[in-house]
Amino acid sequence: MSAYRIVLLCIFGLFLVGCQQDRQKSGPWLPVLEPTSFSYLEDTVARGLAWIDRAEAELAVKNQEKALENLQQSRHALLELRHYFVPMTQVRQLVYDANRLYFLNRVKEARNNLTRARGFLIAIGNSDGETLRKAASEAETMIDRLLPAMEQSPSNVAEQFRSLGHKVNMLAIKGDLVLSGVRFSEEQGTE
Repeated sequence: MSAYRIVLLCIFGLFLVGCQQDRQKSGPWLPVLEPTSFSYLEDTVARGLAWIDRAEAELAVKNQEKALENLQQSRHALLELRHYFVPMTQVRQLVYDANRLYFLNRVKEARNNLTRARGFLIAIGNSDGETLRKAASEAETMIDRLLPAMEQSPSNVAEQFRSLGHKVNMLAIKGDLVLSGVRFSEEQGTE
């Protein structure tokens, strides 16, 4: 092996060691880096508006019964926004912010965000929809495991934040699947 290659290997090795030391100093923050979207909000609003358009069309031909059905569908879309999609968006943001805050050593703020997210999940889970209750409960359990890990086993925290971030992102984006068969009433919860 030539002296040139040995020198290059030594420099490369020193570079890797330096990078590793920088990583250890700054902490193991590995944020959730997956695509987020708000299409579920846009789609629900579009669905609600389409039902209103149908109701108006039915009223124009004096079909009040069909117009009422369409208005009820529109109301349901708004209730989905109110009782699921907006709170899940808040949960997702609180979890993502808690992730960043924790790795900025702002642990108390991170814990507060997770506690608030947990409260939203409890409210979401107070429904008659089994799939909805199960999904909210799973995310709530993940928070329940993450909170003590932040104090007791920080080496597991990055992975737990990634898993929780992925879970709440999927609950928001795939909300139509979670809400399948769920009918909300005016008050929190379902009929």
